[in-house]
Amino acid sequence: MKHLILPVILLLGLFCLGAKPVRKEIASVKKLRGDVKMVDLDGSEGKLGKDSFVTAGSKVVTGKRSFVQIVFTQDKSTMNIGPNSQMVIEKFGGDQAGVIHLVKGKIRSEVSKAKDYFKTGGEQKSKMFVKTQNAVMGIRGTDFMITSNGENTAAVLFEGKVKFNRLDNVSMTDANQLEAVVDRGENIKPREFSVVEKNLPPTVPSIMNTKQFENLEKNKDFGSGRKPSSTQASASENTKSVVPKGLKGTVVANDPKGVKVEASAPRADVSTGDAAGYVKGDKVKPASGSFVHLDSGKVIAPSKNSVFDKNSGSFIASADSGTVDDSGNYVPPKGMKITEKGEMQVEVRDPNSGKVVNKVVKIPPPVIQEQSPSLVDVAQREVASNNVSSADTEVKNDQLDPNFVQNGVADLSITESESSGSVSSDQAAQQRTSSRVNINTRVADPN
Repeated sequence: MKHLILPVILLLGLFCLGAKPVRKEIASVKKLRGDVKMVDLDGSEGKLGKDSFVTAGSKVVTGKRSFVQIVFTQDKSTMNIGPNSQMVIEKFGGDQAGVIHLVKGKIRSEVSKAKDYFKTGGEQKSKMFVKTQNAVMGIRGTDFMITSNGENTAAVLFEGKVKFNRLDNVSMTDANQLEAVVDRGENIKPREFSVVEKNLPPTVPSIMNTKQFENLEKNKDFGSGRKPSSTQASASENTKSVVPKGLKGTVVANDPKGVKVEASAPRADVSTGDAAGYVKGDKVKPASGSFVHLDSGKVIAPSKNSVFDKNSGSFIASADSGTVDDSGNYVPPKGMKITEKGEMQVEVRDPNSGKVVNKVVKIPPPVIQEQSPSLVDVAQREVASNNVSSADTEVKNDQLDPNFVQNGVADLSITESESSGSVSSDQAAQQRTSSRVNINTRVADPN
């Protein structure tokens, strides 16, 4: 019998060496839509379903138009992961804050209010860290969104408090070190956003376009709305109102039509405090009321024709600034699009080859100044130059608009230009609302 013990022990040891290690189950799937899988540290993968467990160190991957909501076992905090996203739970549980790595995509999370987990000398510390390739957010509040295209990162706060800063070492997982990084960063307040582009510091937090903020706040499951949002879009009963007390919603909506009824003055002088934004070295504060293109992290300021509302402290975007769809995605003016990499493109015909190409145009700085061009101004200027470079990409024949002008984008114009001088706010608002941009191209897909 003794002679059999050693071989059995050896066999058990060999079996254990070849067995897959048991991972700690730290979250479970509560809701799911579309194609969602979990990739383990050894590269093995499997589909997730409702009530599936997510283990420490594994990567959650969502497909196109997919979504998953997970609930953390420790504190019942929820995390919604949007389409085309990759997220790793690097650390969660124990006596330190959790660390989430958003490799790419979108996260919307509500952190539990049940406890203030970590306090030192009365100063509240972060309950969780969410990091990307170039930024880190310390969660000290409850409801936020963070997005990344792998290079740029955008953060939006709906409720509570967060700290946000650039991160130079994405492999950092120690909570104390991450706390030191975010402590040097920006405080984001509800209704505000901040963006880190590549190696730049975070933008000074600024008020987001109100209609975009409202639609994003309601869209917790990343529904893929495509319809441009109307001024009178209804909110759910549980949604907090972001309209300042004493002000009707039409004033702070993304449509100047409401302004002609309720605001007595046209747009404020663009030097009005910090609301118009500023650029001081590498320190940038976007104009209040700016849009954020969440897929790329690019900020689009309201044009200089936009109306300033003193009650909300932000500019109300005019038609040539773009709009948002009912899911909160930014939609550029007709005929323009922004790629996931952050390139603004317009289709033009190369006068030499006759081929139609996506011409890359520069997005203006996210501030409002008298000389600041709108997106439509930029497109007009670039198209009028008729220069096509090797960087511009050819558009395939099956993508062409059948009504495309043979000689290029010859009809890029605002058919009813805004008057300047002594026009009333009613007239200015009506002119902006009736303006149409005709670029003779296919309408860009906002997604």
